[in-house]
Amino acid sequence: MSEISDMIQRLCPDGVEYRKLGEVCSVVSAPKKIDKGDYQSSGMIPIVDQGKKLVIGYTNDHYATVPKGCYVIFGDHTREIKYVDFDFAQGADGVKILKANNHVDIRYLFHAMTNLTIPSRGYNRHWTIARDLEIPVPPLEVQRKIVEVLDNFSELTAELTAELEARKKQYEYYRDNLLNFSQIAPNSVKWMKLGEICNIFTGGEVPMNTAKGQLEPSMQYPYPVYANGKDVYGYTDSYQIDCDAVCVSSIGANTGDVFYRNAYFTPAIRLKVIVPKIDYLNTKFLFYIISVIDFSSKNKGSVPNINAEFVKRILIPIPPLSEQERIVSILDRFEALTTDLTSCLPAEIKARQQQYEYYRDQLLTFKRAN
Repeated sequence: MSEISDMIQRLCPDGVEYRKLGEVCSVVSAPKKIDKGDYQSSGMIPIVDQGKKLVIGYTNDHYATVPKGCYVIFGDHTREIKYVDFDFAQGADGVKILKANNHVDIRYLFHAMTNLTIPSRGYNRHWTIARDLEIPVPPLEVQRKIVEVLDNFSELTAELTAELEARKKQYEYYRDNLLNFSQIAPNSVKWMKLGEICNIFTGGEVPMNTAKGQLEPSMQYPYPVYANGKDVYGYTDSYQIDCDAVCVSSIGANTGDVFYRNAYFTPAIRLKVIVPKIDYLNTKFLFYIISVIDFSSKNKGSVPNINAEFVKRILIPIPPLSEQERIVSILDRFEALTTDLTSCLPAEIKARQQQYEYYRDQLLTFKRAN
């Protein structure tokens, strides 16, 4: 850091100029936009839109290609900021493709933009606000030295994030292969509707005597209440479900999320609870099977939801109970191993991100030139 301080003292001792974003970069128009319905899972050209993920899908439409270069992608609605240095196609709407002017390093522009506080306007557009915000513009030599330092921090975070994703994908790969019964002799596996082999319950209102937000059971409120989400909603003094069960979030943003819940709990807010009613269906096996079902095509709309009739019609494979138990044993061990390996990574990623943000704030704070 002392090297950068010396450089600043030598090259801009009287401070640096602050300029509006709209003055230091230009907006590049994509030749064509790819509609969300046309995103593909594989293809020649990666698609970049205004969501959190860098690449959201692929296309083979070469007419949509933004020529290879170095760009900052700004989500006009989402305020997401990404750096792209490869051929890509613009996905959907709400994307601003920014190219730095000659006196600004593109990576410096990226770091400087992530350091801005852009007030939220909900789902309205934000570039009209962002373009008038100011960033410091020191000499290029200083910019590139700052980029060198900040890139080292962000690369560490990226490596840890990639490791976490790799562990998750590894688990999902083995889970999906163990639960793929399409190639097995039809006589060894029965396919049955959930409504035939399970009781389906729908959660109602949150009980009046619920300690909302309570994180641990207590003597007064020992039984958890679950709603549409992975975390406990609160605790109450009674329960509605007295056995282990599979729960599926059935309304809102978390629609289609699947959870295994231990006995003695109460479901709420239209949570779907699935309980085997036959003795040759292992509940944990049921959980793993339902976890690989893609609910996305069934929950579109202004308010995503899954109704009980749809759940009852879902077909699942029922291998012999001994095979179910074997699969559960493997997946339980693999899940435990994956959890152990990844339990420390999110905390480490968060610490690295905080470290990056600290130095970014320090390095991008300059005395303003008169």
